[in-house]
Amino acid sequence: MNGIIPCLGAGSSGLGEPLGINTKSSSPQATTEHPESHVSRGLRADRYSLQNVIRKLIIAKSDFDPDNPNFEVYNKLRRVVKCHRVRVKPTVDVMRDVVHLKAFYRNVTSCGSVWDCPVCSVKIMEKRRQEISQGVSWAYSSGFKVVMVSFTTPHYAYQTCSDLLGSFAKALKYLRSGKVWQRIKSDYSLQGVIRALETLYGSNGWHNHTHELWIVDACADAAALKHEVLRRWEAACRKYGLLPRGKVRSFRIHAVDVKDNATTSDYLAKQDDKKYLGWGVDRELTNPLSKASKELLHPFQLASLYGSGDRKAGELFNEYSLAFKGRASVFWSQGLKKRCLCEEESDEQIAESDAEESELVISLEHFAWSRIVELDARSYILDLAETEGFDGVESWLRDRGLNSVVSFLMQKKGGFL
Repeated sequence: MNGIIPCLGAGSSGLGEPLGINTKSSSPQATTEHPESHVSRGLRADRYSLQNVIRKLIIAKSDFDPDNPNFEVYNKLRRVVKCHRVRVKPTVDVMRDVVHLKAFYRNVTSCGSVWDCPVCSVKIMEKRRQEISQGVSWAYSSGFKVVMVSFTTPHYAYQTCSDLLGSFAKALKYLRSGKVWQRIKSDYSLQGVIRALETLYGSNGWHNHTHELWIVDACADAAALKHEVLRRWEAACRKYGLLPRGKVRSFRIHAVDVKDNATTSDYLAKQDDKKYLGWGVDRELTNPLSKASKELLHPFQLASLYGSGDRKAGELFNEYSLAFKGRASVFWSQGLKKRCLCEEESDEQIAESDAEESELVISLEHFAWSRIVELDARSYILDLAETEGFDGVESWLRDRGLNSVVSFLMQKKGGFL
């Protein structure tokens, strides 16, 4: 979940051919605005704002001193601190997707973190949505069905995110090992699993959980499957200290949930529930307080609270970020993606990818880009690129004594815009 790319409203630089068009023809400027466009831009602004908050938090928790910078230390910080801020080429290009008319930046770094970065997360998770939809369609078209299986465990406020997550991961691995698991796979003709890992925070601490799609025989008995899986999950949680005394009855009621004949909509609706905000939908992750649960908070909500002055929330976000670093948010069992004809793409590859059909709106020289970042105007420039094209961005730059590559070159040639 991830928008991203502007259009060449001016068409030509005045120096010859248009600058960097990737398509055969330039799309016309949109003449009408849908209400959804305004909502989408507001959400994008929230994402960039929240990314700034997370960046400041990570720097504040590190040994890096902005007033006396040591770039060896800076380069070891989590990648989100540079995301969509640092150039990788001399110019930063503002692009537009000619199909969806969404603006984005090219030639800047992307961190590719679904855990730390609201900007990258929404793009990555939208792609994962599409893959999951394709997997579900393949299952039913191939004569199987899909059941949604959710796992959770008891948890307490004194337990750290890292400790709980480590034990949770070991319990999941145990669940899928040994003769019992092999028998379950055989009895239900299990073709594969798609698993989404998430966490929330509440009065009882970190609430780690997974929502999984199991592709099984079309005639599989979901109630019998739940009974067998619950027994196996209980054994796994006992083994790794995730089932305290006095919690067995509650565990057997809540720890495993199975929904028969699940659809893509069922699965995504589960992620969009107030208590399960981890899927990456724009309105959930990038405007984290829009559906805030008084009981459970998504980590991005914790970061937002830190931005409002809640230092404890910042400590919690940092704890979560370190615990989840390097973990996959969505996992497919071996070989399943290939059977579903889904490409293998890492989060980083998705975050760095461009729209298939895009066109250049404007190129920014390094000083202009530095000022845009400094003024927290990254989202606003994309708004201008979508609504006013080249002229709107160029005007904004000129009002601040800045140049695009076009105006810079024109000045050198003694021309004017």
